Amino acid sequence: MTRGARALGWVGLVPIAALAASCLVTSDAELVDPVRTQPVLLADTALPDPREILVVESGTEKVSFSARVRSDEDLDERIQVRLLIDYGILNVQGQPYFASISSTEIAPAGEGDEDRIATADWFPGGALAITPGCHTFTLMVSHEFLSETACPVDRDDSSHLTWFVFVCAEGQPCPPPVDDPRIDCPKPVARCPEAAGDPSTSSGP
Repeated sequence: MTRGARALGWVGLVPIAALAASCLVTSDAELVDPVRTQPVLLADTALPDPREILVVESGTEKVSFSARVRSDEDLDERIQVRLLIDYGILNVQGQPYFASISSTEIAPAGEGDEDRIATADWFPGGALAITPGCHTFTLMVSHEFLSETACPVDRDDSSHLTWFVFVCAEGQPCPPPVDDPRIDCPKPVARCPEAAGDPSTSSGP
């Protein structure tokens, strides 16, 4: 987050017999293939703190959202990262968000796991400028997203964290003098489908 934005038997005989038994390999023995596990964003590592309302003042150049990722087995697949603005609100294309921002992919589980951090940046003055007021920013990770919808191919293979962000209008009080500006945030009415084979957008937050 840049300037302008604030906020886991008998002696000798039994041992030999036991050793022999332990070395037996039956014809039914099978090797179990590793199974890819869900990537999980760790909320207690998130920056900024998602429990607080992030206030973005006029003129802020960049806002960063990040959290560490845990996954035990990725089958050598990289983890993809998306930042969804107003996730849960259908846009004109019928996608369940206002806009989607792709970010740098994360290396598979293995060496250097302590550096596996999902991060995405939003530039308030860029092409994805949004209206002043309350918005949600959702950081989402999965092994595979659909290019058409930016939704996970399998929702069970994903994880997300959401921040409430109040974008201030130029020349106006920042934040406004209300008890909780989140009351004006858009209410979620949809979400990504459970699986790629589901042609409809699931209802509900």
